[in-house]
Amino acid sequence: MKKCDELSNLKSCLSKARNDERIFVLLERDEAAPAAVEAWATERVRIGKSREDDQEITEAKNWAHEVRRDNPRLGRNRSGNAILCRASGETDSPSAAIVRTSSEIRSFFIHEWLGGEGSELDDAMARLEEHDWENGLLDWELEMGSVTLEDVYLP
Repeated sequence: MKKCDELSNLKSCLSKARNDERIFVLLERDEAAPAAVEAWATERVRIGKSREDDQEITEAKNWAHEVRRDNPRLGRNRSGNAILCRASGETDSPSAAIVRTSSEIRSFFIHEWLGGEGSELDDAMARLEEHDWENGLLDWELEMGSVTLEDVYLP
């Protein structure tokens, strides 16, 4: 829900909060927010406070999916909720990781490709941010291998 809608809706969680009740706000620009919202929904169902098909659970999961899809830190026009990172080259077996945030991709680049910070890492992260996922994979061909990022959906 958008801030303006939350404030004007008398049935919203924010409107229902007591004046002395603690609240916590997550913003869509926070890369950790979708995972936190999904964890909340999962826990509500686990402890029996909500059912999987309850409106609040459906809205929470939809919000997390939409934020991941629209988050510019993970690229435009994404349909999945994760990125499959693969690096191949110097060893017989490629390495891979499934990540959800740009900071995790950055760590993958450092550990599996570049070995540290620097302009090459900055260039790779800029390319990631600008990539249009509707055009497919994002990849780098290297002298001894490649690094590939793919938009994936995990149920």
